[in-house]
Amino acid sequence: GANMRIAKMVGADLRAAYMKRTDLERAGLRGANLWDANLRGTNLRGDLTDAIDTTNKQLTQARLLMGATLPDGTVIEDEDQWLEFKAKYGGAE
Repeated sequence: GANMRIAKMVGADLRAAYMKRTDLERAGLRGANLWDANLRGTNLRGDLTDAIDTTNKQLTQARLLMGATLPDGTVIEDEDQWLEFKAKYGGAE
């Protein structure tokens, strides 16, 4: 996957984007449209505040989400919280 660390994609239209295994650590995805984006295996430890058309089930596809700010403002602070989020929203594969 691509290295998009620290990329500023505020408000980007990423509908149906294929981002499998992309490194989005510390990427600014605030307000981005992630409808139907393939997030499988991504490092999503970035700012997803106010991301549009993003489901929690879709976010569970990520490989890493610790440190991420979710669309609703919740921060996944540690591995336990990440595993709880995955279990709750169907990320077990």
